[in-house]
Amino acid sequence: MQVSFWLGLYPGALAAILSLASVNLFVLLPTAIAIGDLVLLNAGFCFVSAVMVITTGFHRQLAEALWESRQDLAHAQTLAQIGSWRLNVARNELIWSDENHRIFGISKTTPMTYEAFLAIVHPDDREYVDRMWKAGLRGEPYDIEHRLVVADKVKWVREKAILEFDNKGNLLGGFGITQDVTRRIDLQDQLTKVAASVPGLICSFRLRPDGSACMPYASPVIDSIYGMGIEVVSQDFNPVFARIHPEDIGRIHASIAESARSQQPWRDTYRYNHPLKGEVWHEGHSLPIREADGSILWHGYVHDVTERINAEKALQERIDRYELVLNGAQDAIWDWDVRNRRVNYSSRWKALRGYAEHEIGNSEEEWSDNIHPDDLKRILISVQRHFAGETPVFCEEYRIRCKDGSWKWILDRGLVQKDGAGLVIRMAGSESDITERKIAENDLRDRETQLRLIMDATPALISYLDLDFRYVRVNATYEKWFGISADQILGREAEEIIGTEAWQTVSPYLQRARDGEKVGFDQKIPYGIGAPRWVHATYLPNIDANGVVRGIVVHVFDIEERVVSEQKITLLNERLQRRMQEMQVIFNTVPIGLSIADSTDGKHIRGNSVLERMMGLPPNSELSLREDFTAGICIKQNGAELAIDDLPMERAIRGEIVSNQVIEVIRSDQQVVTILCNTSPLLNEDGVPRGAVGAFLNITPLRQAEQSLEKSQLQLRLLVEQAPLSIAMFDLDMNYLVTSRRWLEDFGRGHDDLVGLNHYTINPDLPLAWRQIHRRVLSGEFLKNDADLWIQADGSQHWLAWVAHPWTNPNGEIGGIIISCDVVTARRRAEQELRNSEARLALIADQIKAGFWDWDLIGHQLFLSPEAKRQIGFDDSDIPFRRDEWEERLHPDDRAFVLKVVDDNVAGLQLNYEVEFRLRHKDGNYRWIHSRGVLLSDLDNRPYRMLGINLDVTAYMRQKQLSGRRDKIEQSFRLYIAMQTAAAIAHELNQPLAAISSYADVALHLLQTGSSNREKLSQLMENCSNQAQRAGEVIRQLLLQLQKEENPSERMNINSAVHEAIELLAPDVHSGTFKVETDLASDLPLVTANALQIQKVLINLLRNGLESMEENRGNADKIVVITRLSTRYSSMVEVVVHDSGKGIADRSTLKKIFQPFYTTKPKGVGMGLAISRSLIAAYGGKMWAEQNETPGLSILFTLPIAS
Repeated sequence: MQVSFWLGLYPGALAAILSLASVNLFVLLPTAIAIGDLVLLNAGFCFVSAVMVITTGFHRQLAEALWESRQDLAHAQTLAQIGSWRLNVARNELIWSDENHRIFGISKTTPMTYEAFLAIVHPDDREYVDRMWKAGLRGEPYDIEHRLVVADKVKWVREKAILEFDNKGNLLGGFGITQDVTRRIDLQDQLTKVAASVPGLICSFRLRPDGSACMPYASPVIDSIYGMGIEVVSQDFNPVFARIHPEDIGRIHASIAESARSQQPWRDTYRYNHPLKGEVWHEGHSLPIREADGSILWHGYVHDVTERINAEKALQERIDRYELVLNGAQDAIWDWDVRNRRVNYSSRWKALRGYAEHEIGNSEEEWSDNIHPDDLKRILISVQRHFAGETPVFCEEYRIRCKDGSWKWILDRGLVQKDGAGLVIRMAGSESDITERKIAENDLRDRETQLRLIMDATPALISYLDLDFRYVRVNATYEKWFGISADQILGREAEEIIGTEAWQTVSPYLQRARDGEKVGFDQKIPYGIGAPRWVHATYLPNIDANGVVRGIVVHVFDIEERVVSEQKITLLNERLQRRMQEMQVIFNTVPIGLSIADSTDGKHIRGNSVLERMMGLPPNSELSLREDFTAGICIKQNGAELAIDDLPMERAIRGEIVSNQVIEVIRSDQQVVTILCNTSPLLNEDGVPRGAVGAFLNITPLRQAEQSLEKSQLQLRLLVEQAPLSIAMFDLDMNYLVTSRRWLEDFGRGHDDLVGLNHYTINPDLPLAWRQIHRRVLSGEFLKNDADLWIQADGSQHWLAWVAHPWTNPNGEIGGIIISCDVVTARRRAEQELRNSEARLALIADQIKAGFWDWDLIGHQLFLSPEAKRQIGFDDSDIPFRRDEWEERLHPDDRAFVLKVVDDNVAGLQLNYEVEFRLRHKDGNYRWIHSRGVLLSDLDNRPYRMLGINLDVTAYMRQKQLSGRRDKIEQSFRLYIAMQTAAAIAHELNQPLAAISSYADVALHLLQTGSSNREKLSQLMENCSNQAQRAGEVIRQLLLQLQKEENPSERMNINSAVHEAIELLAPDVHSGTFKVETDLASDLPLVTANALQIQKVLINLLRNGLESMEENRGNADKIVVITRLSTRYSSMVEVVVHDSGKGIADRSTLKKIFQPFYTTKPKGVGMGLAISRSLIAAYGGKMWAEQNETPGLSILFTLPIAS
């Protein structure tokens, strides 16, 4: 049995056979048992063994199946997190599955009793679990959820049990399961929290295969949404369907069925009759899932949108009303769904940009992408500020791009709508086209600028004073009257500007104006330092809304200028009146019929004279066909008579805009007139028609022209064929349609007829340039060439003038091209010769500055060439002069003489016309003109034209007049030159002679004191000799300069020249108490000048400085000579002689010290600095003076660096 159980059926059978053999061999045979008994015993043993082996094998199979079932159960419990237990009451024992041990966190070796189980239950649930278990013992269902505490963590479990009782009701045992539902409870808690925070209903909706529906799950707000609890709809949803609005229930069923069929999300909005709230709006969103039994389960969300729907309706009503108002005001509206980033643009919004209804979508970019780049950032910031609540209304002006690429100015206004959380959900507004207003504003700014310019150009004094009589604003006339700029006047008191005497006159008036009185007076007032002048003054107080005077406007002008201005204004008014009369004449004579109706009954329509003539009515007639006055007039369209209400003006009175309506008017005289009509309504402030205007054009000639078109086309064909020019007409493929005989002769290449043939086939060698011309003309261009070179096959050259242009069919489409040409070789040559002649004549005239004139004696027109106009100050673009204007410009002393010469020449009394006279220039001066001309006569010897030239001889005449005075001027100039020369010689010799005198005084002093220093005496005498020679050289160079000979320039070292000049001045320096210091740059380049002349300049400057320091002996101590590269002038070396003398008192004197004969020394000649500056300038340098910060003066000069 054990072998069969553990090893299987066949090993068990083998074990039975071996056992039988062993029993026979070792037990039965040795006992000598009978054969029959032996056989019977063996047979019984074999039967028993077979039964036992088979039974044991079957038991083994059952044990294996049971073990596999237990394993599957354990796996299933692990996967489902469900454990099981069995209760044995007799042994007070609980048998738990492995999963149950895991759920409760108790090892398998721990004996389990009811008390051990109850100890694991959460303390708060222990009493509940014990109570429910005891109720189960009484036969009640045991199905509970409670918490466990496992490893200090709380778990939720669900327990269900089946208890077994005997006939007497005693408990025998029980079986139960335990499911870990912690995850589900956590999810339910989270779902409950989410459902509590969501304003709508979170729910599940099931549609069963039989068509019934229920709501197996709903969040706690179901009662608020549907007015009923979950228990009502958990099995049947018909109570909810019954309360859906009858107009919506069919759509709801259809949308649910469609979502179930397509498995697409369900979304719909419907009305619901709430038991407490009445009719409300619901909106639902859900996703479908197909279940195993064929049911469809939706999980989704339903919320009350009544407030939103009502707001949308109210908003739509307001939008409709607003749009109606805006349509009347021609404004555009928009509605922006901010959350969904969609914008609803009105038709007017799209039309404002030039788009049709279908050309604009509903995206935000349709708006933002077409804002002007310069405005975009500002507009987006303004929108965000309005979103943030910083501005009560969004209101901006900006530019938008239209469909055609142009820009318009709009005024955009909008207001946001926010939800309960303060988030923006919508923004709506309107746009107004303010392009014209912007243009007007620009014009206004231009006019303001012009007004400011006019104010500055006004000869009157215009200013604004504050209450302290200080100038706040003045015009440019103040600068002209008082000689100081406006910037110098602003902020200063009036008395300080106009002077004390003038202030005494005007101050009482200003006091009255400050008290609020408008003051005007005429006075003779001495303004500033000028002579007294009569003025008219007006003082206007600037009074604000509270009656407080803020300032005074002053307006002062010469009375004489005012009178002149009034005369000019009167003249302008007369001209304006004439212009108005001219405009009235133009209105009355405009070739377009005009009409107007001032009422909406259509009984009174007035028209201008053109329209009255169209209708065949007398002047000032009533044009309404509702009146008997127009009886006999019949109006038709397309052959049918129009009713009165269908007439253009009647339609416009009703609010229609009629464009290009063509009617036929059968007048009372039976004449038929075809009229093109355009009418438009006149609207009042509310956008309601109050009348109409119309414009009517008589197109009868056009209709008649259409009737004669065929006849004209035939005549045109004959004209083309017989024209003396080469003319050809082609279709789009360049096939000939018609040609002139001349074309066949010039370009036919031997063909008698080209109609129907292709131009390129006839001319295979046609140049590429002509093919390009054909393509351009076929695209719509008009091309021509007045001189195109044509080289024939024989090599001869001819010039052609040709024109190529497209022709169009009656539909306005291009049907081909027309080319016409003519041989202009002879004309070309003649024109070239004429241009050559004109060029030569123009060159001569330009060189001699001759002005041409051409006088038409018959038409009395006078033509002046540009040079002739320039001679008297006019541009070529000015209107040509008339004979009377030319006569008016003659000098009064010359007019009679010149006119007599002209008349004598025209009358034939004088053969030649040549005269000199004076003409008034545009600037008012007179110019001397030498005029010479010739008279042209016709075949009857009657003069018809006079040609000539004018030469401006003003300069010659002035030279002639001045020649008599030139001798006196030259004589005075020679005397002046002689005086300057003498002064220059005296100045230039003064320095060497003074040096000789100084050296001689020192030598005499040495001799008188008995000094035996021969070397010192020798050096002094040598210096005297050098100064004498230097004096001679000075005289020689001065004479050369006076004889206009140039002083030779050389490359020299400026530092060496400074040292030599100081050495020459050494006696003067050593005899005094002053020092001469140098600050010489060591790396200076050589300069270009004459060394002797520069020494003279340095000596002169040093001596002047020493003399100035002598006068300021108490504070003077030294003189400094500085050399350096100039920082003001490139490529220059700069020399500074800096003394510590008395300096110059003011800037005006500083500017005069270089003038000839100007001196500040009692015995000075005043030529030293003037000559020094001239010498420096002669070598390309500059000399100037600067006042030192300390006492003294600095003389600076520059010399160019040697190249």
